[in-house]
Amino acid sequence: MDELLQHLVDQPLGNIIVFVGLALLFVAAVGKIAGKIEPDTRGRIVSGILGLILVPSGLTVHRFQDSQGPQPPITKVTPASTSSEPKRNSPTPRRDGCKPGYVWRRAVPSDHVCVTVEVQNQVAVDNQLAPSRTKNSGPYGADTCLDGFVWRDAVPGDHICVTVETRSRAANDNNLAPTRIRP
Repeated sequence: MDELLQHLVDQPLGNIIVFVGLALLFVAAVGKIAGKIEPDTRGRIVSGILGLILVPSGLTVHRFQDSQGPQPPITKVTPASTSSEPKRNSPTPRRDGCKPGYVWRRAVPSDHVCVTVEVQNQVAVDNQLAPSRTKNSGPYGADTCLDGFVWRDAVPGDHICVTVETRSRAANDNNLAPTRIRP
């Protein structure tokens, strides 16, 4: 039970607000719940109104948080994040496409860094394995990686957990990106 509560606390505020709003709408619609919750008519109306306010409010908070992007971790520095590799603010150049032999990496849908097909395939595998490589709780919340994994950082806010080698390859691909696009 403690783990469940900790997981709920680690969730973004927008998700929690939407969840509470949906629960209130459920109470308003159903009314009596197994003898534990028995609101009268007034209680059901208030639950419905609060639910109708909280669901869109939570979605707005969620959208606002997404538009700001994930905040970088502050409290802990992982060994891989102390590397001397330069960080690029916008590693997704895009013109007409990639030179022959290269394809878009697609770490996220808007990622247009040109890489080999092998790297693109590895990115897809890493994206699929992401849930199995996170603790879902810890100093970075749901983005906390298991031991031996670090954030890929292929693009700003990319918190897919990968090996240190894969992270280094992503940084190298970002640095070589301008040389791999069609003029």
